[in-house]
Amino acid sequence: MEKAHDYKRLAQVEKDALGVRAAMVNDFKNHFDYCPVYYYMDSNLALIKKREFKGALMDTDGTQAKNIALNDTSTDYLVVYYGYPTAQARYKKVVTDPKKYEYNSGEPSGKGLIINNYKFQQVSFYYLFGYDHLFFKKGSKRFNNAYESKHYDIEYFPCAEKLNKELYEWPEKIRISRFIHDRQS
Repeated sequence: MEKAHDYKRLAQVEKDALGVRAAMVNDFKNHFDYCPVYYYMDSNLALIKKREFKGALMDTDGTQAKNIALNDTSTDYLVVYYGYPTAQARYKKVVTDPKKYEYNSGEPSGKGLIINNYKFQQVSFYYLFGYDHLFFKKGSKRFNNAYESKHYDIEYFPCAEKLNKELYEWPEKIRISRFIHDRQS
């Protein structure tokens, strides 16, 4: 858009990205207390995959996270992002087949939180069907933690409360002590 000098659409994408970030951060700030949450911009994904957290992780307010309890040998954390999950049977604890990530033909029909282990292998997911957003009422708690672009495929619908509840009820399902969330740049 910048190369095409389409500044009007670029401004809309930037506005939508800010709306998604604000909705996601508010959702986790207001509905997730199971463990500390850090954020990263998707442009820092390579650093996160290499477990180079210093300088790449942010706090809720968007500032660089200080006193991070993670290092390059840490394995007790999850990396979560909002998008399309890979198909995963209920009895499977981790999707280990790399072809599933490349050729994801059996994915659920909807977006949501994709929950990955430190190896970026999907361990679980929560998603909404493509029409679930129709049930969000303006002014409701859920609506205030959601964002949907009117022009682009840019959205966030709240799932933090469900994840938080499940982690408390079934801690052996996904063992973690820290949480990292992609903020979508």
